[in-house]
Amino acid sequence: MLMLVFYILVISDRLRLESTLAEKLKEHREQEEQRLSSYLRRTEEIIDSRLPGTEFIRGAQQVESELTNAALNAKRFILATGGQSRLEKYLATIAQKVMDEGVSYTRVIFGDHIHHELCTHLCSLVDHPHVRIAHAPKETSGTVLVTDNVLIFTTIPTRV
Repeated sequence: MLMLVFYILVISDRLRLESTLAEKLKEHREQEEQRLSSYLRRTEEIIDSRLPGTEFIRGAQQVESELTNAALNAKRFILATGGQSRLEKYLATIAQKVMDEGVSYTRVIFGDHIHHELCTHLCSLVDHPHVRIAHAPKETSGTVLVTDNVLIFTTIPTRV
């Protein structure tokens, strides 16, 4: 009987500790979310104050959508940086604009890494007269897409 009481006390104490830990983790998560939200809000304010008319986009899906739409609306040229892109719709849109409409396309690859999807995309276009591919040995963070009507700069690790 004494062992049973001892076991119940140990289990009860353990459950109380687990409950306390869960509450502390929840508090910590909420604090981190508030800090991140505050940071993103402040970043948006800084960007807007320095570059009026700049749109601040969040999330990988929205970035992919904006990149694809920018490529789709390009009339004369597309300049893109980075070797990590693996967004198939975005890359297919660029290829379609080059092949069907003669849009000039320049891709600058930074560093030594290139994703398979981008490599396949560039291999299909490398011999096209409107395509230029350049390489810079130094890795950078962020990706830039410039067309005749938009500039997109991403800093999230979406591998766009």
